[in-house]
Amino acid sequence: MTTTEEREGLLDDRTPDDVIVVELDRRQRREAARTREYAVLGGGLLVVAVAAAIVVIWLTTISKASVRTEPAPPAAATANGASTTPARRATRPPSSGVGSGSRTHSSVATPAAASTPVAVTPPASRTGTAAGGGQVATSPPATSSATQAPPSATPPPAASPATVLQWTMPTSVQVTAGETIPIAVSARNPSNGVVTLAHPLGCTPRLDHTEICAQTVELVGPGQTVNARYTIDARGITPGSYTLNIEGLRTINVTVTA
Repeated sequence: MTTTEEREGLLDDRTPDDVIVVELDRRQRREAARTREYAVLGGGLLVVAVAAAIVVIWLTTISKASVRTEPAPPAAATANGASTTPARRATRPPSSGVGSGSRTHSSVATPAAASTPVAVTPPASRTGTAAGGGQVATSPPATSSATQAPPSATPPPAASPATVLQWTMPTSVQVTAGETIPIAVSARNPSNGVVTLAHPLGCTPRLDHTEICAQTVELVGPGQTVNARYTIDARGITPGSYTLNIEGLRTINVTVTA
């Protein structure tokens, strides 16, 4: 009890300055311990880094050595049995000279022989055994070096004038007033070109020229024949002479009687 009371008395006798000094001493000890820990950790990391660098250098040296000592690839045989391995450069050891002096002979590289192109012969036909026991000869697939030319585009046919058309039609007809009469008209294109008509041939002309034709053209190809059938209407037409115009190329004279 006496010792405890004495310590408590000593603690009670400390001044505020003494408390500050003790607290600073504790902080300094903690900082020193932390500094030692950091130093130990840094030293360990440094050792690990050095060891890793040594391992990397060792592996690199081993890989280079394996590349240098890699055996040469096997020689490939050509069709005539000759090897295609490139010839190595032959060297001779230096020969000692006679007398007091000595000379060294430089090694002369022997150039590799130029390879001669070899023609490859296609395999001969083989024979096989069929299911019934007979032999069946099989020939290798035939090869052709000829190249097929691309198909050429066919040019469009040239144009021909409408005057080349050959017409089959009456040149004159007669019809009674108030009646109708049929007429057949055909046009053939004997040329090698295309004939263009101003409007379709099937547009029927009228005696009073009141016909209305579609504003489209009609094409007549080479060797083609176009046909039309007209009905000449004389109803309401005064007796007399009239002219029908066919495509502006041919005319038909119509006589209307009473």
